[in-house]
Amino acid sequence: MKKVLRIVLQLLVAVLFIAVSAVALLFAYGYKVDVEEGVVQKTSIIDVSWPVTEARVFLDDVLKGKVLPYQIKGVLPGTYELEVKKDGFLPWARKIKVVVDYVSIVRDVLLIPNDLGPYWKTLDEFTEEYVIYSGEDFLLKKEVGSAAVEVISFGDRGLIKEERMDFGWDDFSILEVYTDAAMLVEIEANGYAFIDLNSNNVIEFQLPEVAENISVDVVSENVFFTQNGDLYMVPLQTVDQFMLSSLDQRIFFDIEDYAVDKNYHVFVIKKSMIYKYDIGSGDIYLKEKTPGMVDDIEFIKDKGDGLLLIEENGYKYLVGLDRYGNYSPVAEKVKQIIKRNVGYDVLYVTEENNMFTVDMTKNKKRFIRTVSDDAGLHGWFDYSGHFLIQEGDDLFIEDLYGANKFKIYENIGSKHVIVVDKALYFIDEKDLIQIYWQKAYD
Repeated sequence: MKKVLRIVLQLLVAVLFIAVSAVALLFAYGYKVDVEEGVVQKTSIIDVSWPVTEARVFLDDVLKGKVLPYQIKGVLPGTYELEVKKDGFLPWARKIKVVVDYVSIVRDVLLIPNDLGPYWKTLDEFTEEYVIYSGEDFLLKKEVGSAAVEVISFGDRGLIKEERMDFGWDDFSILEVYTDAAMLVEIEANGYAFIDLNSNNVIEFQLPEVAENISVDVVSENVFFTQNGDLYMVPLQTVDQFMLSSLDQRIFFDIEDYAVDKNYHVFVIKKSMIYKYDIGSGDIYLKEKTPGMVDDIEFIKDKGDGLLLIEENGYKYLVGLDRYGNYSPVAEKVKQIIKRNVGYDVLYVTEENNMFTVDMTKNKKRFIRTVSDDAGLHGWFDYSGHFLIQEGDDLFIEDLYGANKFKIYENIGSKHVIVVDKALYFIDEKDLIQIYWQKAYD
């Protein structure tokens, strides 16, 4: 009897061991066992990415963790409400879709202090005696009647560099500002200068009186301009030696407009057709014959190979470029855009005031929301899909999912709003203000 009982107990232990091992194995491979329903379902993981900090992580109002970064394991497929809360900060939340066999990585958590006062800093004071010019990541402060210019450059992590430069001209006007801290200015009748603020290099040159549509390609170091409808290309270093009678630098006849990309290509509108000119080889390709009238073309430099904004029949449409000058459609009836960030997202607003984002790597478009008619896009706030938008006189930070909209400042009224690596800069009446709160996480 004892022997039988021992054998039965051994069998029970073996069965229990196998059952527990099977459950453990299923759990290890991401399965969840519902004993009441008698079903086994495969689960997934939500990975919430953020620098190490204390914060409460909720999934459908259930507390899951008290620190970031955090992984929520054993999540069944479906749509959930993910929320992150931290004392002294505004709550962040959005919908998360969980799919079997895929880890849902959340990189767009944004924690903004309830009170931005401690992170508000006055950098400089501007009076009516100064003329202000703004670029993508810098401001020029020029006193009227003076040849001296103060350059204020904004770098990563809230770093600021101030430098005084004397160009030697009492007056000048900016024709074009480039993304590499460079610009083209007009200094006198037919007189121009290309200024590289990083190297403090200034190249002055003269052009014929009838020269129009003047531009400098920083990559190929050429000056482009039109004269009587013909397009000329002259090396920047030798532009002063240009002779109007020479046809060597004339690359196109009778054009309507042109744009130069960052990969040695010139796109030209000629008789409603778009041509591509290869600067290196001199080859010309017919890119597109359009059915309507193409009025304007503009190259937009970004983190990728750039974009072309083409105006046709009064409407603008956007195309993305590759390194060979080939392009693919991105959007139609474009009113405003924020160019590609490092994640290759393009943000734009249509003529109907609908705001969309396009993932250029997947050519996938997503509707965000309808904005007000006076909305203005100022730039990417960070590399996680947050951007700065102004509606009326108020500044907001939003995300690409349309889930979070944080008011940063009221009644701004400034035309000089710059955002660089999570730092905001703008002129409030006469003061240059910086708002930067990354130290709040320390």
